[in-house]
Amino acid sequence: MKCFKLPAGRILAIIQDDITRVALDAIVNPTNTLMIMSGGIARAIKRVRGEEIEKEAMRYAPIPIGEAIVTSAGKTPSKYVIHAPTVEKPGS
Repeated sequence: MKCFKLPAGRILAIIQDDITRVALDAIVNPTNTLMIMSGGIARAIKRVRGEEIEKEAMRYAPIPIGEAIVTSAGKTPSKYVIHAPTVEKPGS
């Protein structure tokens, strides 16, 4: 684990682990603008921790690149999932 002190007394901790098994305030899902969790990290989250995360995210779609939404974390031990589009469509 590597920690960095941030302004206002905050700490950023970088951990290398399975994102679906770590208890955090939030995990980040780099996804597509349609919120279809079909590949990479998104697919792993959906496969391991439930389709309800994808269904909840898709209610907000489409989300432009540069914006993000927050959903519940389904069956993950975290509180939230931050969905941040990095591509327009699945497989882009």
